[in-house]
Amino acid sequence: MVPIARKNVLVRELEDEVLMYDLESERAHCLNQTAAIVWKHCDGKTSVDQILHILQSESHSSVNESIVLLALEQLKKARLLEDPITTADWKSRGPTRREVLRKLGAASAVALPVISSILIAPAAAHASALCTTTGRPCAAHPECCSHLCVLGRCA
Repeated sequence: MVPIARKNVLVRELEDEVLMYDLESERAHCLNQTAAIVWKHCDGKTSVDQILHILQSESHSSVNESIVLLALEQLKKARLLEDPITTADWKSRGPTRREVLRKLGAASAVALPVISSILIAPAAAHASALCTTTGRPCAAHPECCSHLCVLGRCA
């Protein structure tokens, strides 16, 4: 199995994490170092076993295949992998975080992949949430989208 990362995302690499913005779903993702290493090597050429060896080398730790499989499962759930990869490709389903912790012990928690995701609303939604529309009650001009508050209503 050779996983493939989606290409239509904006990526910003920081010291210990990677920030990503998915242009299609308007979701932002923050990948910790472990998840970022796995995602970075999902190039359609590198196998899961090769990703495991790269992860061990780059993280300077003796992580096992469960960590890579968990990262792939999380990347898939975050829709950061191409569709042709199915969970059947990695032992019917990737392990859960709880299963990995139980198997490896709490000392391995540092190596666990973490992906945090949030929905980013379009700019128009932010603008409408920050101002009051025409005909709605207001107390001052800046509250209104039109910047006109006339007799307690936005003009």
